[in-house]
Amino acid sequence: MEAEVNSKVPALASLICRGVAVRDISDIFRLCHQLGYELRQIGFGDKIAHIIERPGDAIFVVADTEDTAVGFIHVYIGHAVEIKACAQIQALVVACSARRQGAAKLLVGAAEEWARAEGLQWLQWLSLYCSSYRVLPMTSMGHKALTP
Repeated sequence: MEAEVNSKVPALASLICRGVAVRDISDIFRLCHQLGYELRQIGFGDKIAHIIERPGDAIFVVADTEDTAVGFIHVYIGHAVEIKACAQIQALVVACSARRQGAAKLLVGAAEEWARAEGLQWLQWLSLYCSSYRVLPMTSMGHKALTP
């Protein structure tokens, strides 16, 4: 099962953005390890499959010309007592080899389109760790950083 990406989200250079597929699981596992996450391979595919099937969640990937996933975004509908429901970015990962090529822009664009289709007006990304050079592209796309 693949999530849909609106055709308004353009392809950049040799990268395409599309919904996640089962064939992407090993690439997503590899990408998570690039960030230093200590994940176990056993059961990882089941976690991704559960997210794909769960209403209110979506995963999109950016793939290269060989259809290898070089980045992914996981977005879901979040609920809190103090705000209306909004789309929340759980993870945004781009391979070192694919950075500075517009991959994150494609992924965030897909998340924005998905959020609109879900009837949501806000996209929120909470991060406990984020180096500033990775946040700069988010502000260049019109997103505002909210800091205390």
